[in-house]
Amino acid sequence: MKIVDSDNLRHIMLLGIADFYQGKLRDDKDWGPRRRQLLIHNFTRRTLFREILDGWSADNALQGIVLIEGHGGYNQKRWTLQEKRNKITPVQEWVEQFDGKVAALFIQACNSRHSRVSSQKSLVMHPDRSFNWTDVLARRLSVRLFVPGEGYVEKEYGKMKRIIGDLKSR
Repeated sequence: MKIVDSDNLRHIMLLGIADFYQGKLRDDKDWGPRRRQLLIHNFTRRTLFREILDGWSADNALQGIVLIEGHGGYNQKRWTLQEKRNKITPVQEWVEQFDGKVAALFIQACNSRHSRVSSQKSLVMHPDRSFNWTDVLARRLSVRLFVPGEGYVEKEYGKMKRIIGDLKSR
């Protein structure tokens, strides 16, 4: 696991998928290990999501996860992240910045207008609404999953099983 340095986004982490599954998390200056584990667990607690993530990583030769946490908001009808006091980044621009560099992009930011994003190569997971840490701790946070070429699939069990089957057969 290593931290990705970026001029405009402070809390970005690149985790090896296997490192997370095996519990090999280590502390760094911005995140405690338990907090990081809870955040990532929210995105990977569904078995089908983990299977898609594993298959996608292997099939597309993409490794790791990028996670960003920030305050979600809206600016000119676009979903944005406020990561620093004066730095506001449209979520779609952030997705485009890291698309194809890792297997999955996890966005931990409120999404009160149920906004959508898209990517060409990386999976994208994000909340479907506004939330607080009580929701995270109680595991009440509902996560959306965008699969390139398929769209949002989190509510379509049959489609997720087909994607997993397709990924395993390649």
